[in-house]
Amino acid sequence: MDLGYAEIATCPAFFFDDRYSRLPSRYLRERSSGDWEHQLFHSERAPEVLSPQSQRNCGYHLKNFLEYCSTLHLDPSKMNYKHVIRYQNDMAEGRWSAKGRNLAPSTANIRADEATSYLAWLPARRHRMKFKVSVRYKRSTFSRFGRPQIIPTRAQRKTERQTGLQVLQLPEQPMVDDWLINVRHKRGESKMYNARLVVETGLRLTESCSLIVSQWPTRSEIEKAEQRRQEFVNLTVTITKGSKPRVVLVTVEFAKLVTFWIEQKDPDSWTYIAAGQATCSRKPICFRRRRF
Repeated sequence: MDLGYAEIATCPAFFFDDRYSRLPSRYLRERSSGDWEHQLFHSERAPEVLSPQSQRNCGYHLKNFLEYCSTLHLDPSKMNYKHVIRYQNDMAEGRWSAKGRNLAPSTANIRADEATSYLAWLPARRHRMKFKVSVRYKRSTFSRFGRPQIIPTRAQRKTERQTGLQVLQLPEQPMVDDWLINVRHKRGESKMYNARLVVETGLRLTESCSLIVSQWPTRSEIEKAEQRRQEFVNLTVTITKGSKPRVVLVTVEFAKLVTFWIEQKDPDSWTYIAAGQATCSRKPICFRRRRF
């Protein structure tokens, strides 16, 4: 594990006719470690290791594409970008679908994205002639250092429909304050603080439930932030969806409030902190000591 294999220990592999398939398996290893995506888009970010679930998803997407090639007698070493668009359209229009139904544009896009990535990887590793990818640039919905990012994306992707509930009206601050008061009255102070933390930082339920007292900003850290007239202090979350620690910003005012509350409590007490287990069920659970 110290040799760098831990990050790809959960990476799937390909076998055809009970024989190990070298190229697709090697591609998945590089995708899992984050090295190939980093090279494909010439990103300035450090490579990001995919989670085990994302590794499996990439494997299933590539498997679908290779089965498509086998069925239509297409050789990946001779395909061009028009073949990728055909593959994408065949899925969206139900011609390549297990149940013969039109697949969602998002499904067709993500599978065609993986096919494009694989076909671009082959010449990068000298396994075929150059594969030309049609690329366009779009403005990202996420910003970096306060500036929107312009990111490359594959051209001719299917237009994805907007899904989910339409937001008609967001609650105003007085409504949020009243809700938190009701949470404290009905569920207790600990759950109220946890609810406020989720609202203000956007943490997931399992992330906020997994916090322990030692992770919360200390009084000295808060005082330093006040001396520097900073509005926020850092909170490092170690248990995350992708198992990679990340930092969120907590207002100094809220950090002080929780720190004072922690100091007033019995450090050996058992505390209910949220309505939810690690599986996000709605049953309240009593977490182990030194959680808040």
